[in-house]
Amino acid sequence: MLELNGRVCLVTGASGVLGAAICEELVREGAWVFGVYQHNIERMQALVAETAELPGTLIPVACDLTCAEDTSRMLATLAADSRPIHALVCCAGKMLRKSALLSNQLDGDPLFELNVEATIRLVRQVVRPMLGQRAGRVVLLGSLAGESGMPGQSLYAASKAALHGYARSLAFEVGGFGITVNVVAPGAVAGPPTHYSAAEEQQVCQRIGLRRLGRPEEVAAVVGFLASARASYINGAVIAVDGGGRF
Repeated sequence: MLELNGRVCLVTGASGVLGAAICEELVREGAWVFGVYQHNIERMQALVAETAELPGTLIPVACDLTCAEDTSRMLATLAADSRPIHALVCCAGKMLRKSALLSNQLDGDPLFELNVEATIRLVRQVVRPMLGQRAGRVVLLGSLAGESGMPGQSLYAASKAALHGYARSLAFEVGGFGITVNVVAPGAVAGPPTHYSAAEEQQVCQRIGLRRLGRPEEVAAVVGFLASARASYINGAVIAVDGGGRF
C-alpha cells in the first residue's frame, strides 16, 4: 500500500544527500514531490531519472529560499498548478565546523539566514493554507547537535536548537487544525556535508552505539513515516536518528 499516493509534498534542500534520499522515499510511497534546489540542476536531473520507475513523481523547482520574493513566487506557482500541499519537509541548511571563540557574525549570519529565518518563513507560508485544509504535515531536519550541543559546531548547533524550539511551539499552536509539526534530528550520517576523514570517522563511530555512521535512507524512512497517516498522533516531537550517538 502506498502511504502517500497522490499526496503533494514539498522538500527543500532536494539536491543534497539527505534531501535527495527523502525525495526518493516520498516518491517511492506514491507522492507528487516538488524538490526545491538552488543551483545543482545536474543532480536534480539525475535524481529525476533515478526515481522515474517509482510510483510517484519528482518535479525539480529552483528557488533561493533566502530571498523572500523568490520563495513567495515559487509558492504562488505551485498553488496555481497543483493540489494543496500535504507535507512540507525542510531539509535545506548550512553546516559550519568552527570553534565558538573563533566564530563571528560573518559566520553566523548566513547560517541563521538559511537554517532558521528562511525555514521559518517558508513554514509560515505553507502552514497557513493547511489551516483551511485542517490537515498537514511539517517535518524539519534538525540535528543531534541541536539537542545536546557539539564541540566545534556551536553556531550550527544553535541554529538547529532554534528550529527544535520553534517546531515544539508551532506544534501546539496548529495541532488543533489536524497539522503535525515534528523534527527529525540525525546524528553523524555518511556523505556530505559531514566530510569526515578516515581517522575522524573512526573516532566518531566509537561514540555511536551502533559503531557506524548513519545512511541517508535511514533518515529518509523516518521522514516518510512522519509524513504518513500512521504518524497522526506524533506532534511536537524531536526524533533522534543517531544510532545511539553520545557526543
